[in-house]
Amino acid sequence: MKSAASCIAMMITWICTIVSDESHSPPDWNWPMFRGNGSSHAIGQELPKSWSNDSLKWKTEIGGIGQSSPVGWKDRLFTTSVKGKSKDILVVSCFQLRDGTELWTYEQDSATRSEVSDYSSWAAPTPVVDGKRVYAFFEDGDLFAITHRGEMVWKKDLRGSIGPFEGNHGLGASPILTRKGLVLSLDHEGQSFLISVDKENGNLQWQTKRQTSSAWASPSLISTNVREIIVISASRTVIAYDASHGEILWEVTGIIGNNVPSVTISGNWMAIGSNPKGHCRVLRLKEGQVEEVWRSKEASSSFGSPLIYKGRVYFVNKTGFLFCHDLKTGVLLYDYRLPSSTWATPLAAGDHAWFFTQSGHTVILKASDELEVASESSIDIETKDRVFGYAIMNGHVVFRTKKQLICVGK
Repeated sequence: MKSAASCIAMMITWICTIVSDESHSPPDWNWPMFRGNGSSHAIGQELPKSWSNDSLKWKTEIGGIGQSSPVGWKDRLFTTSVKGKSKDILVVSCFQLRDGTELWTYEQDSATRSEVSDYSSWAAPTPVVDGKRVYAFFEDGDLFAITHRGEMVWKKDLRGSIGPFEGNHGLGASPILTRKGLVLSLDHEGQSFLISVDKENGNLQWQTKRQTSSAWASPSLISTNVREIIVISASRTVIAYDASHGEILWEVTGIIGNNVPSVTISGNWMAIGSNPKGHCRVLRLKEGQVEEVWRSKEASSSFGSPLIYKGRVYFVNKTGFLFCHDLKTGVLLYDYRLPSSTWATPLAAGDHAWFFTQSGHTVILKASDELEVASESSIDIETKDRVFGYAIMNGHVVFRTKKQLICVGK
């Protein structure tokens, strides 16, 4: 493993052209994984700027409880949830984007039982979908692939083969798809791993030990004209791996409180969120080097991942404070107090940055150097429920609460 001193400015001779998130966006406005294209950018979509409970397009019950974000492919949305006091049943559901009609639900007995409480995760990892299958991963180690018609292709019990997984909250990182496999980060209080499995059958392709404790940040992907690189934020480190075999390429150390926000990558820029002030930072991939450009003295980032957009980077913490910095210089342009606590990652769309609170408020800000609130809207959600995530598809904004999908759109 590389030393801490060498990780920031080490040579990475194989980095050539970084593929920007705009050119790497999926076709047909799909939203295939956590944060859509991996950077929370809704590319080329005309979205509603305001709404009310009277103008919702549809609302539907999911049929279980969960914290994962929805994903979508063409005209279908997919969700995960659990049922039972001990997460006895794992659920994958498919809904029609147009009107929220449930098309099918697949239920699978959990290989491992764990108590449901306010201190444990409920279907926290977001699934990932491609043109053939949806891949669902649950925090106790169950992993399976299902066709778009709801037919089981394969299933694996990772707790039995790689675990057990130790910790109070279960696993929370969402899987990502590479050209060759399905990659999962298994960070917990025991021996942690990064693994890749074959998309066709779930067989293990490679596994790499990680010297980290519990973390819930999801992997991010850099595509170059030479290879794919997986970047993961974890306890006190950010580590890059070769996606083809799991070899460590570089590491950034000395970070505190970064075990929940995922790394955000946009072009040659990389933003790392951290909970205490003084550790949110921006790095740059330039001329074969990874170098720290600046770190914020003001910002903190609790659960939601950073957003990079139009020359600015946004950090938001769980209390609802957001911080907007100039991407290149790190100058704090403004901060702003959202109406309530915020867990979801911000969204970039058109000329605006969107922020979603747990209580159902959406604040849309002009993407500029000065604070300009373009609109504020809200949806009614049940008492003690929360907005955990969203999907953006074909001009629709679909919110995920613990028990419901709520859609607004033109």
